[in-house]
Amino acid sequence: MDVRRLRDGEWPVSDSELEAESSTDLRAWWGALRRHKFTIALIVLVGTIGAYFIVEGMTPKYSAVAEVLIEGQGSRVVEFDSVVEGPSLEQPAIGSQVEILQSRSLASRVIDELALMNDPEFNPALVPYEPSLLERLKPQNWLPDSLLERLGMAPEPEATAETPEERDERLRRTVINRYLSRLTVEAVSFTYVIAITFESEDRNKAALIANTTAELYILDQLEAKFEATAQANAWLSQRLETLRQDVIAADNALTAYQLEHGLGGSERQSLIEQQLTDANSQLMEARADRVAAQAQLQQMRQLVERSGPSSVGAVLESSLIQGLRGREAEARRELAELSTRYGDLHPEIINTKAEIEDLVRTIDEEVGKVLQNLENEVEIAAAREASVRQSVNELQDQFNTEQSADVGRLELERQAEAMRLLYDTMLARFKEVAEQEQIQEPDARVISTAVPPGRPSWPKKKLLLAGAFVFSFMIAIGVVVFIELLNTGFRTIEDVERILGQRGLSEVPTMSGVFKTDPENSVLKNQISGFAEAVRSLSTSLILSNVDNPPKLIAVASTLPGEGKTSVAVALARLMSMGKRTVLLIDGDLRKPRVHRAVGLSRSPGLSDAIAHDVPLLEAVRPESASGLHILRAGSEVPNPQDLLQSKKAKAIFEQMRKAYDIVIIDTPAIMPVSDGQLLTNMADKTIFLVRWENTPRKVAKRGLQKILASGADLAGIVLTRVNRKKQAGYGAKAEAYYYGRY
Repeated sequence: MDVRRLRDGEWPVSDSELEAESSTDLRAWWGALRRHKFTIALIVLVGTIGAYFIVEGMTPKYSAVAEVLIEGQGSRVVEFDSVVEGPSLEQPAIGSQVEILQSRSLASRVIDELALMNDPEFNPALVPYEPSLLERLKPQNWLPDSLLERLGMAPEPEATAETPEERDERLRRTVINRYLSRLTVEAVSFTYVIAITFESEDRNKAALIANTTAELYILDQLEAKFEATAQANAWLSQRLETLRQDVIAADNALTAYQLEHGLGGSERQSLIEQQLTDANSQLMEARADRVAAQAQLQQMRQLVERSGPSSVGAVLESSLIQGLRGREAEARRELAELSTRYGDLHPEIINTKAEIEDLVRTIDEEVGKVLQNLENEVEIAAAREASVRQSVNELQDQFNTEQSADVGRLELERQAEAMRLLYDTMLARFKEVAEQEQIQEPDARVISTAVPPGRPSWPKKKLLLAGAFVFSFMIAIGVVVFIELLNTGFRTIEDVERILGQRGLSEVPTMSGVFKTDPENSVLKNQISGFAEAVRSLSTSLILSNVDNPPKLIAVASTLPGEGKTSVAVALARLMSMGKRTVLLIDGDLRKPRVHRAVGLSRSPGLSDAIAHDVPLLEAVRPESASGLHILRAGSEVPNPQDLLQSKKAKAIFEQMRKAYDIVIIDTPAIMPVSDGQLLTNMADKTIFLVRWENTPRKVAKRGLQKILASGADLAGIVLTRVNRKKQAGYGAKAEAYYYGRY
């Protein structure tokens, strides 16, 4: 163990760790339960008996259950869409039906159906009022008003009286609340079944209300469907009349528009479109003819200008010109033959040349006629093209005009068609709804009616008594734990070692009988008692603490007065002196000494006289004949014990005693009230620290031990004093008491 940590206020086990370890010490808690077994038994007995009388005084209540099956789609005579769709079989939809069954509107119908407003079980106004004991004890109920006014306890003025209607409404709300408080509606898991449970003081009434609730729920479904269907039918009837007027108005608007714009309908539009198509085809043909004629004329002109009329391909195709060309060729052949025989002035040659010139002139004239014909054809083709184009433009203008007007006509036609379609749809739906009004079916049915229960559902006597027993037992355990937690002392030497972090030297038990108040005297009469053996064990531990150099000056210290410090010091000194050692017992408590009373001597002369008044030690020390112990009493009262103990004279006296005796034992004053003990423990070779069993608070013991260690004392260990062996056995510390008893 690190003593320096203890001196600095650091402890090996913190308070939180200490509580955790204590809670895990099952043996100690079991011992605590055994010690308080009568307390536990009394609390459990009182709680269980009280619960029994309370349960017996309860009014029994009976629960009846009716079951309803939710059907998503009922049987249909015809395939019509219902105005009110059946509930979905999904979990949220089932939950919605549960809420409907618990609704205030359905509750109000059940109350009216069964006249529960006249039932005292539901209407508190029908039950005679009986004031409770507390109300009877109120001073306002039995003291005169004058005295109450003087005492300032006059009753407050009553509020404005409610009207009969308000009173009836309040009572109705109360009856509904009581009905709903006894109604339980639950969906059966993994099914489409809803269980309706009602609790009442009368078993027959419970079954009747449960069945009535189920029946009115189904009736409410049917009424809702009938009402919705009737409303839909009325609305559809009004809507149909409105749609009929709208259809007539749409048709009239279409007809007026066609008349206004001279539209003949889609057939006329198609005819104009066909004519426009044919005219465009004719225009394209006329344009092609004109272009061809112009091209041929242009080609001929270019050939004539470049090569003469004879090279024109079109001219060659003329039979007249071809004949003239043949005659020209024949004449030129003849001219060539004649030229070989005759001269140029020959009449035949002259005639032939004249003939050739006539033929050439005739051919040129014919070619000119052909060109003129081509020019005429071009003009005719152009005129025809212009005429056809004019017709196309006129048809296009007419088509565009009617096309623009037809946009409005088409819009009116669509509107009229939409109105007719909507009217037909609504008319069909109206007929369906009219048929449905006669064949409505509920979406739920009762599959199990409630029957009067054979036994009450409340109170469950066995369960309540078992719960009362367990609850009382838990309360008893809590009381025991509370009592145990209030005790913050040490119960075993293991507690001392674990909490204070020091070696446990011995457990000194209490004495009974004649030595109960002065156990230190018991060692003179019975040296094998439990008390004597515990002190002897302490003596042995001190000697063995340093075998080579046993301690000579031993201080006996404690945190608070009354922890058995003087008794242990006297008993330890006596037992050691009986072992053939010279032992001196010094009463170091100069403020409230007790050693002299324990050994039957006067207070002085003693230690204070030897220090302050130079009284010889031979006069101050007194021997005890029974044990051979030498005793140095406290001496006369002094005003400043602390100054006296820390003087050089005091230190010299203690040093002198150390040399004169084998062992010197000092009974020191309590550490916490005064600081004298710290001076004495500082001078001692070893210090034993006493803690009273189950009395010294743990935190106080910690602080006292810290002060001793801070003074520089050499701590030998801790002694647990005034131990009640019988009670300690209940904490799991049986071993040492068992050995003392068996030896």
